[in-house]
Amino acid sequence: MKIPPVKGTRDFYPPDMAIHNFIVDGWKKVSLRNGFEEYDGPIFEYLKMYQIKSGDEIVEQLFSLTDRGGRDLALRPEITPTLARMVNQQINALPKPIKWFSVPRLLRAERPQKGRLREFFQWNIDIIGVNQSMADAEIIFTTVDYLRDAGLTPKDIKVRISSRKLLAAVLKSYGVPDEKLEPLYVVLDKKAKLPPETFEQMLSEQVPDKETLNKILEFMSIDSIPELGELIKAESDEFTAYTEIKTVLGSLEIMGVGDYCIYDPSIVRGLAYYTGIVFEVHDAVGDLRAICGGGRYDNLLRDFGGPAISATGMGM
Repeated sequence: MKIPPVKGTRDFYPPDMAIHNFIVDGWKKVSLRNGFEEYDGPIFEYLKMYQIKSGDEIVEQLFSLTDRGGRDLALRPEITPTLARMVNQQINALPKPIKWFSVPRLLRAERPQKGRLREFFQWNIDIIGVNQSMADAEIIFTTVDYLRDAGLTPKDIKVRISSRKLLAAVLKSYGVPDEKLEPLYVVLDKKAKLPPETFEQMLSEQVPDKETLNKILEFMSIDSIPELGELIKAESDEFTAYTEIKTVLGSLEIMGVGDYCIYDPSIVRGLAYYTGIVFEVHDAVGDLRAICGGGRYDNLLRDFGGPAISATGMGM
């Protein structure tokens, strides 16, 4: 009786393992040269840890189980909650800023498709304890540093950068109440993946008021910082977030990777814990899924019982 591999998993024969090691070794080399230290955690955690702040999409994709002691557990679908738990356990002993990286094996019970398997490896880099936008720029630079090492140029890839904080402030200024923001983020995150008419139809179901709908569509069509600056009024609620994203893009220019980076308001990110700058790396043409993504998550450690401390990171 022949037993096939489980759907959504991979066998790594030696030639495949050589490619895998080439990628992982590159991740580790770039992490170390940019000052990150390696960590890891258990492959399963308490189920409630992911239910707290990972977002509906990931919670629906969990491999969960009940152990012999009756405890509800889940195989890790991401490692950021584990990072938050580990940092909280030793928060007073760890020197700041905390710059850690990891290459965990992760599992999600989703439908296997091209570029999305049920078992995968992911490169994570995080900076904890720095609330300035320079930390966001450093995360993005390190991401580009690896991709540049792999031979990719600005003609091949683009880092699309936005701000969850800016989006929230703009939507509130249009009269969108707080309780409507999360479901609206889910729709806005689909903008680049849907035909314009389908996106507008989905958006109209969340925003029935035509005037507000048109304002949101206009904002989501802005594709440059100068154009964004014309919309944002000084001393408005949006101004601080606008200044942050302008500073990040300016810092990346100084770091020598400005040609890779653009402003794109359609980058929202699906995870519930993002609070500020968010970004994704895409192929320049835009035909493929995002290569990676990340952003600022200033409330995550607090949500897991720790102090309110700034954090930002990326997963590839």
